[in-house]
Amino acid sequence: MQEGKIAGFTERVLSPVTKLFSKIGSGILVVMVLITVADVIGRKFLNLPVKGSYELGEMLLVIVVFFNLPNTEIRDGNVSIDILFIRFGQRTQRIVQSLMYILFLVISILLAWQLFVLASDEWSEGFTTTVLKIPTSPVIFLAALGCVLLSFVVLARLLLIMCGDRK
Repeated sequence: MQEGKIAGFTERVLSPVTKLFSKIGSGILVVMVLITVADVIGRKFLNLPVKGSYELGEMLLVIVVFFNLPNTEIRDGNVSIDILFIRFGQRTQRIVQSLMYILFLVISILLAWQLFVLASDEWSEGFTTTVLKIPTSPVIFLAALGCVLLSFVVLARLLLIMCGDRK
């Protein structure tokens, strides 16, 4: 049961951080909407589009997605289809969930690692966007940070499931 207490504590500690990331991601989404509205109005009525709006939208969307993933997981916001799963016994359900979360943890760690590798490569090569010449590596580093936080959330969930503290 010690692992369950540790996982519960970890989840309670991670929850405010994931909420902060989600709020930042939501704020960036508002900025994306404002840029898109300004671009559409500028194109249609003033014949003056926002320069680089497509690039900004791409970069900001990456942050929105990766900053909201940990909070979505900690709040059980992911879609699940459990028609077959609910027919299993408790022990089988816990085994299947454990295996799924182990796979999820491996994938999120690999994704974070590869995003850090990509960001450092792009940093050393000096990659920038085409129109605005904004460096791309900081956005990729932020995506990797979101994956690291997601990995901690998944680890906490896995420990809770393995200890039997969570269905």
